[in-house]
Amino acid sequence: MSSGNFMTTIEKLNGRENFITWQFAVQAYLEHEGLWECVLGNEDDAEKNIKAKSKLILLVQPTNYFHIRKCTTPKEVWTKLQSAFEDSGLCRKVALIRVLTSTKLQDCKNVEHYVNTIMTASHKLNDIGANVSDDWVGTFLLAGLPDTYHPMIMAIESSGQLTSSDYIKTKLLQDVKELGSASDTSKALISSKGKKPATNKKHHNNSTSSSNVSNRPISEILIANNSFMSVNSIGQVSVVVDRDGENCSVPISNVLHVPDLAMNLLSLKLGNKTIIPDDKDSSNNIL
Repeated sequence: MSSGNFMTTIEKLNGRENFITWQFAVQAYLEHEGLWECVLGNEDDAEKNIKAKSKLILLVQPTNYFHIRKCTTPKEVWTKLQSAFEDSGLCRKVALIRVLTSTKLQDCKNVEHYVNTIMTASHKLNDIGANVSDDWVGTFLLAGLPDTYHPMIMAIESSGQLTSSDYIKTKLLQDVKELGSASDTSKALISSKGKKPATNKKHHNNSTSSSNVSNRPISEILIANNSFMSVNSIGQVSVVVDRDGENCSVPISNVLHVPDLAMNLLSLKLGNKTIIPDDKDSSNNIL
């Protein structure tokens, strides 16, 4: 790809709303072109300095030219734009913190949009010196989830897994993919009577399952936050799990199909203790 094509992929600088992303993209572009030293003021080659200055100006919206019209070097252009648009004040910090604390999954278009909103706000805070720890970013990702995700949060807590942003982000996006796949499978398995069977339960990353489901009079269950969720059906699933490198089929009975749950949940009663196995916790095995 030519340098001209690279320039067309970078959104021009509009103002404070896109300065952080513009700054990041333009620095990467100028580094690729071998012109970043011009911006730092470490380049003596006049031709390179002219080229770097020209590229910076062409990546700014014309309405912002008045900020840099009198600049003579690429370093001066960069410094002027930083002074005009790099907002690291209290109001900016408060606005970004509000995004972290008030963003809710139900208010976003989808899970991807929700995750991107939280992650972008945290990156912007870090860029202006208001560092948000990775553990807190993961906590904010969990805090904005609806009650249907409560079983997933319980499973994470019981596993002792650190709430890093990458782990929570991967978990959310993975569950969306699995739920979408389960939804497609359910549509394909609609019976001739028009009744939908329970979706396959998946209790291990490397597991597959098949189900044999019947109707049941139980219509709802009580979950941890004292609210109720509807039960569509109950049956048995056969789960194939990886045990010491071998696939083993494990039948699980009395499996409830609860469509509103955001993830599959399996609890085991061991004496007087109930545990919730997590696929990351090797100490809790189903077998």
